[in-house]
Amino acid sequence: MSKVAGLYIHIPFCRVKCDYCSFYSVTKFDTHLIDLYLAKVVDQVFFLKDKYQISLFDTVFIGGGTPSLIPPASLALFIDRLNLSGVKEFTVEVNPESVTSEFLASCGDSGVNRISAGVQTFSQKHRDIIGRVGQEEKVLAGLDLIAGAGFKHFSIDLISHLPQDSISRISGDIKSAAGYGIDHMSIYSLSVEDGTPLSDRGATEADEDLAYDQAFGEVVESCGLSKYEISNYAKADCQSLHNLKYWDMEDFVGVGPVASGTICDSQNRFVRHENPADLSKYLLQSSKFEQIVYSKLSRNEAIFENFMMGLRLIRGIDNLLFVKKFQALPLSFIPKTYDRFSEFFLVDSEFTSLTPAGRNILNTILVDILDELEF
Repeated sequence: MSKVAGLYIHIPFCRVKCDYCSFYSVTKFDTHLIDLYLAKVVDQVFFLKDKYQISLFDTVFIGGGTPSLIPPASLALFIDRLNLSGVKEFTVEVNPESVTSEFLASCGDSGVNRISAGVQTFSQKHRDIIGRVGQEEKVLAGLDLIAGAGFKHFSIDLISHLPQDSISRISGDIKSAAGYGIDHMSIYSLSVEDGTPLSDRGATEADEDLAYDQAFGEVVESCGLSKYEISNYAKADCQSLHNLKYWDMEDFVGVGPVASGTICDSQNRFVRHENPADLSKYLLQSSKFEQIVYSKLSRNEAIFENFMMGLRLIRGIDNLLFVKKFQALPLSFIPKTYDRFSEFFLVDSEFTSLTPAGRNILNTILVDILDELEF
């Protein structure tokens, strides 16, 4: 039986690694290495497409790393070799300080219809604090290029809860981002990972601050974007279709070092594949991609992940999708948790969701769900 799935492609190249970043990337590369890598990615896409009997990738997301470092001609050839058709949403992630008009033209000519720009903050003070690459003036110039390039969808990523932060800083960033005519915004809280330069300098993650979160959320809403997931906002009908696959636990394939994917097979078993976090090992694989690690989620593991991801959405878990996977409604699996937290749940025929107060204690609710599912 053929499948429709999302496709994530990791581009592991960065000129400089930002001080807060724990994602896998390499900083020593040239055009020849990029082209070798892209050729290997094409091979893996077709390998996994055949393995999982995928007939169509309806969403594609090229992320990184820094995809905007790919030479425009290489990008065009790469996308052409993927032989994509029927893609509803095709996103390429860019760093605005490195994006060029030639790169954007190559994206547009190749069928890309959505650009996601990793700004993180417009404040030069805070860019310096977190070691974010790129000066403010280059960021602004890059965003001008994107805004003028005519893509159907344009998203900007920001980071909240930075060291020495304030509501005025994040509010200013939100208003600046909205000024570029975007239809989507992601605002993720700073994560300080062990082993990063930011962590080594003694930075810590901010304590929960609901007043801060509510204040910047209201600023986003005032800019015409509505919250549809804990960290994501969009204009009507402009939610990220690719990311919705993650939150709804629908089929997606991950290609490239450290990328992973999850596929639900014909017997409703969830199969996960993970690529090595090593560019050399990735490139040296044979056509059978023997470095991929496969694992099967137990039924209860899969149910928990559906709760963990789906309850992040404002509209919640899609009941029809859930029943299709597990042959029962969500709350039938967690009666004890529901009894304890019933005031925080909203349930109708279509969705099982949390109230705003419930989303504020999502992690607490998930701990109870985890205990109840016992795996």
